[in-house]
Amino acid sequence: MDVLFKLFIVLIFIVNIIRCDITPQVLSISDQIYVDLEYAFPCVRILTENGQFGCSSKMDGNSGTLYLVDSDDSLNDLMNGHKNNVLLVLDANYFNKTIVNNIITKKIKIEGIIVLTDKERTYPYSPDVTYPNKKYGLYPNSQIAWNPNGDSFSYQDFQFPIFSTDFNYSYAMRNLSLSNREGGYPAYGADLRSFMQASQDAETCLRRGFCAPLGGKSIWSTFSKEVSQQQDILLVMIPMDSTAFFHDLATGADAVAYGQVVLLSIMDTLSRVNQSQWNMQLIFAMWNGEKWGYLGTSKFVDDLLNFNCTQVSSQDPTVCQQPVNYDMTFETIDFQRIKMIVELNQIGLPERTPNNQSLYYLHSYQPTTVSKQMQDVFVGHNQDNGTEIQYLVSTATELPPSSTMSFLKFNPQIQQVVVTDHNMEYRNPFYASHDDDVYNVDPDILPHIVKSLSVIIDQLAGGNNSAIISANPQFYYTMFSCLLESFTCTYVDQYLNKYPFNPIPNFYSSIYGTAPYNQFNTIETQFFYNIMWNITTNQMNTTAQCKKTSDCQESLPGSMCLNGMCMLSNTHYHDAISLGLGFDDTTSSWFIQNSSYPIFVESNWDYTDLRVYLLSNPSTEVVFLIMGIFELTISIVIIILIKKHLSKKYKLL
Repeated sequence: MDVLFKLFIVLIFIVNIIRCDITPQVLSISDQIYVDLEYAFPCVRILTENGQFGCSSKMDGNSGTLYLVDSDDSLNDLMNGHKNNVLLVLDANYFNKTIVNNIITKKIKIEGIIVLTDKERTYPYSPDVTYPNKKYGLYPNSQIAWNPNGDSFSYQDFQFPIFSTDFNYSYAMRNLSLSNREGGYPAYGADLRSFMQASQDAETCLRRGFCAPLGGKSIWSTFSKEVSQQQDILLVMIPMDSTAFFHDLATGADAVAYGQVVLLSIMDTLSRVNQSQWNMQLIFAMWNGEKWGYLGTSKFVDDLLNFNCTQVSSQDPTVCQQPVNYDMTFETIDFQRIKMIVELNQIGLPERTPNNQSLYYLHSYQPTTVSKQMQDVFVGHNQDNGTEIQYLVSTATELPPSSTMSFLKFNPQIQQVVVTDHNMEYRNPFYASHDDDVYNVDPDILPHIVKSLSVIIDQLAGGNNSAIISANPQFYYTMFSCLLESFTCTYVDQYLNKYPFNPIPNFYSSIYGTAPYNQFNTIETQFFYNIMWNITTNQMNTTAQCKKTSDCQESLPGSMCLNGMCMLSNTHYHDAISLGLGFDDTTSSWFIQNSSYPIFVESNWDYTDLRVYLLSNPSTEVVFLIMGIFELTISIVIIILIKKHLSKKYKLL
C-alpha cells in the first residue's frame, strides 16, 4: 500500500507539471480571443412598489453574434430574416422605444443590445416621460407635456442586457459588427454580463436584502459662521442629480450640469463682495435624488419641520444616534424664515434672438401675487445686461417640474423664481438621455449669465455691489470643463485627490446606502461638497499645513484639510432618501412604511462586463485540437505505463 501511495503522489505530480506547462498557453490564447471593454456602461434594474424596470442578463451572462443596425435597410434585413442568438449593435438613431419594441415583437431571439455613441443622434429624443415627476409635484393631474420628446423608454422592463460604450470602443464595435453583417470571417460575438439580483418589486427585494434605496447626500452652504435666527433666508438652489437610460452616462449637461457650473460660479463671485450690506441670510443648496420624486428637498423640508432627535451623541452634539443623523446643523434653519427661493433649472440652452440676446424665463407659483416683486428685480436688470441676457416672465400657468415645489407644498407664500431656458416645452432635445452632453449647451453665455445672476442675487439679499461684481473666468471655464467634458480635470485633482474610474461626468444619484449608518457618497457629491466648503471658508489656520482632516482637529476643531490648509466652513451634507422608507434595526433591512411617497430602489449585482470574442476561427480551433490531442496522448501513455507497472509487479491488472 505504501508503494501504491507513492505511485499516486508521482502521478499527481506529473499531472500538475503538465497543467502548469499548458496553463500559460491557454491564458495567452484566451487573451487573444477575448477582449474586455473597459468602458462598458450597463442598463440596471430599478424597482418600485408596483414592479420593476431596466435590464438584467442571465446569471451566467448572455452571448450572441454581433449584428449592426445603422440604416433602414439593415433594420429591414433583421426584421425579415431568421436570425437567432444575436446581439444587436444599434447606431444611436436606432435606439428608441418604437424600434426596439418592433424588433422584440418580431420574436427575434435577442441576447442583448449594445448602443453606440461614436455618432451623434440626428433627431430630438428623450427616454423619459413627457412630464417628469408629475405624481410627486404640485400638479398631479396636469396635462402639460413639458418634455414632448419623451417616450418613457427608460421605464420599460427588459429581460436581456443592454449596454453602451464610450466613443473609442463604439467605433471598434461598429466595425466588428459591420464585418459580421457583410459576411466577414472570422465572425465576432460578445458576452454581456449584468445579472441583477433583485426582481418582482421593491418590497420583496428590500425584505430579501437584494436592493438598496436610491438617494444620496444633498449639500447646503452659507458664508456666515452661523445661520442667523434674526434674518430671513434667501435660498439659491439647483437639483444636483441627473439620469439617463445608462446611469453611468448621466451627464445631464442642460438638465443639471450647466446650472451646477453657474451656481458654484455665483458663490465664487459673491465670496469676494461686501456681505455686510445683506439683510437676508444667503444659503446655497444642491439637492440630490430630485429625479426620483424630489427626494432631497422633501427630506430636507420634512426634517426642518418634524425632525426629533431622541438620543444625541455624547461625543458630538451635532450628531443624532436615534434616529441616525450625522449632522443636525440644519436645525438652526427656521423653515418659516425662508422667504425667497431662486432655483436654476435647465439654463444651458437659451433661445437666441435676432439681436443675439439669450432669453431666460421666470416661472413662479401665483406669479401675479406672491413673487411679482422678485420677478420685477430680474426684469429690471434687462437694461443693465445690455444685449446679452434678457429675462421674460413665463406665460406658463404652472411651475415646470422643479425642486421649489417641495417648499411650496408647506408654504405657498414663499416668493420664488425658477429660472429656465424654456417658456413652455423643454428646449433640451435630449432630456434624461446620455445625448444631453457638452455639445448640447452653450458655453459662450457663461460670463454673462454668471455676472447677471450674481448681481441680481446680491440685490435680492439687500446688497448694492453691482458696480464691483466681477466673475472669475478661470473658475467658471475650468468648472465647465470638469462637469461637462472630463471629470479628470485640475479641480478634481486639487479638491479630491482621487482619480475617478469613469472620466465621463456622471450625476446619477446612485444608492443612499445599505443602512442609515452605512451610507454611500458618490465622488461627484464629495467634489461639490469640498468646492463649496472651500468657497465659503470663514476661518483657516495658515500657520500649519495638513495632509488629512484628522490633522486639523487640534488646531481648528470642525475644520477640513483642503489644499494643505485647515479650513472651517458652514457647509453641510443632508440625507436625500424617500420619506416612505424606514429601517428595521432588528433585521438590518429597509422596509416600505408609506407608499404614498416615491419608492425607488436599485438592484444589487456582483459585477458587470462586456467581452468581445472571435467565432469560428480556424487557427484557434487547430491550436485547441492539437493541445487536446497532446493532453490525451500524455494521459494515455501515463495510464498504460501505470497499468503495466501494476500488472507486472503486483498483478493487480
